[in-house]
Amino acid sequence: MAKYAYYDSAAEAPQPVLGWYDTDRHAYANLPASPDLLPVSNADWQARLDGKPRWVSEGKLTATPPPLSLSMVKQRKIGELASGYRTAVNAGISFKTAAGVEKRFQADAASRQTLQDMLAAFTPGGSVPAGFYWKSSDNTAVPFTLADLQALAKALGERGWSDFQKLQDLKALVSNAAAPDAVDALSW
Repeated sequence: MAKYAYYDSAAEAPQPVLGWYDTDRHAYANLPASPDLLPVSNADWQARLDGKPRWVSEGKLTATPPPLSLSMVKQRKIGELASGYRTAVNAGISFKTAAGVEKRFQADAASRQTLQDMLAAFTPGGSVPAGFYWKSSDNTAVPFTLADLQALAKALGERGWSDFQKLQDLKALVSNAAAPDAVDALSW
């Protein structure tokens, strides 16, 4: 019987403590496998109450996060860059109609889909209905022609392609980086 810090021994270091088990005081029906249990001293058991996260590094409990491995730094950075890409692709876009009205328009996934739906509906007939408009981000009804719809779709497509290329270039830099500092220096 003892006190244990539970962690995933198969995970890449540093391994966060996932839970705590005190077999002196409790009988557990499903105690994790022994390779995932690190025996801890009474002092470490009490110290866990400070609310700070703990890690297992080289078979020892620590409250100081060990440095992340290069592969973990790269994985974290790829996630950050992907988030930056999604934000960029979904950001509003400034667009000027053929009539000279310049406004900012929503460009989130739902707005892009609605634009595609309108293009699919009106392109075969060669024009939009009389009085057709597109709502700007400030909720202004902006008169739009079929050419305006097509130009807005093109502007969104070009920006999306540019953002995608930027993401791919940044991911290649992350992949080729030889040190965590080089990875951390990259941003969207």
